[in-house]
Amino acid sequence: METKHIHISDYNYDLPDSRIAKIPVSPRDTSKLLVYRHGEISDDIFYNLPKYLPEKSLMVFNNTKVIQARMHFRKETGALIEVFLMEPAAPTDYELMFQTRGECSWLCMVGNLKKWKEGSLVRTFDVAGKIGVFDVYATYYNIDAENDSVTEYKAATATAPAVDAAVGAYPALDQEIYVVGASTKVAKDLKLSAEWLHGKSDIDEWKGDKDGYTVGLAYKGAKAAKAGSWGLYANYFDQPQATYVKHTITGYTALPAWAQVTSTTDATLKNFADGFKGYEVGANYAFAKNIVGTVRYYDLEAREGTAKDVRTLWSEVVFTF
Repeated sequence: METKHIHISDYNYDLPDSRIAKIPVSPRDTSKLLVYRHGEISDDIFYNLPKYLPEKSLMVFNNTKVIQARMHFRKETGALIEVFLMEPAAPTDYELMFQTRGECSWLCMVGNLKKWKEGSLVRTFDVAGKIGVFDVYATYYNIDAENDSVTEYKAATATAPAVDAAVGAYPALDQEIYVVGASTKVAKDLKLSAEWLHGKSDIDEWKGDKDGYTVGLAYKGAKAAKAGSWGLYANYFDQPQATYVKHTITGYTALPAWAQVTSTTDATLKNFADGFKGYEVGANYAFAKNIVGTVRYYDLEAREGTAKDVRTLWSEVVFTF
């Protein structure tokens, strides 16, 4: 077959998340074994492998280790930046590199580099698994701001203009966000999910809340590999500013005047949204293979203060190549 007649889309197939082994089975030798004999395919248990091996067979064991060389970051705007670690630069020895604590250097390939000219990146660390009938996960975000000096921040706020004019005019802050989530099937094709979020800033005097949550319900779901597939979903949000970086939908943010708020009667508090709460409903549909359209409606309001409600109708079509 000539390569010009080979299309990557021909190799797409439906692989439900529930069919992906994310945690090793215990005991390890009770995993499934695929057997191909005399033109027929069957399955067995791995500890039965010896009975399928001819006498005096040569066994070759691969004891190499795989490192997590592909790392995903996000800009504060939400753009995804992928960094692929090619080989260690300092130190150059792999064993020494893996023992290094603190700073080290790698030769890397960077994906989506044109969208990262400057600015800070968000690092995420995921842990996923299953507890009973629940799929659970935990994610840690560490946002390294370009200006992480608390002293400089306070110096800037001390001479800042009026609250409304100051939106977005202050230096960025270092921020940490912890997310713990779980989901479970409550009926056929119907999944219930929830997340708890906790945020931390490098400013001790933060006046806003630090804990938030989301709850979601989803029915089916469009799959890029399956034309005609569709889904419906609804989510409820209650997220203070500390639990997200920049949200493209809400328009709400914790105004820098939080550092001046001393009580609920403070005049500046009326302009302090401290995040958002409200709901989202949406639907998605696969118009054709690798073409999925989504329509979402948001009805959100500020968690605090007198900011106006935000209602947004969002639509998008995603082409997968």
